[in-house]
Amino acid sequence: VQLGGSALLSTAFTSGLVDAHNVGWNRVGGLFFFFVLGAVYSRQLRDLVARARLVHLVLATAVVGVTTLLIVLGFRWVPFVALAGQLAAVAGGIVLCTYLLRLPGFGFLNAMGRASLKIYLLHLFVIVAATGLIGLVEPDWPRWVDVLVQLALSVATIFASLGLARLTSRVR
Repeated sequence: VQLGGSALLSTAFTSGLVDAHNVGWNRVGGLFFFFVLGAVYSRQLRDLVARARLVHLVLATAVVGVTTLLIVLGFRWVPFVALAGQLAAVAGGIVLCTYLLRLPGFGFLNAMGRASLKIYLLHLFVIVAATGLIGLVEPDWPRWVDVLVQLALSVATIFASLGLARLTSRVR
């Protein structure tokens, strides 16, 4: 019931049926399913990840490709299209990380995984503030600069979220 209800709520936001007229609240609603999924089924998810194989990564990548195509073609409004793509992207990302962890230099992914709830809960504070400031400047950058800014903002947001988590964990 919890997972189904959160899927319905997230789909209402991602399909555009519900709009809070606030990017932060729209993202909270759109990603609520993933919060419930992780909160209720974390142990089962860890077991699934331990059994994941390369075929699961290929399957997740195919689903991401199909749902991305549907969204680009204007079918985002169809219930569960965006949620399916997001779920496949998350699953594929997790499986990819399990393979990357076997390579030298990727141990930080393990620490990020353990801190993912903190990042998830606190990243909006950083993103909303940063995008608000960027919006004040109204930059007319070329697309490649936009992409670089997005990548840099993503990395900075992860570190800032972890910093906020450390600061707030000291407050009782």
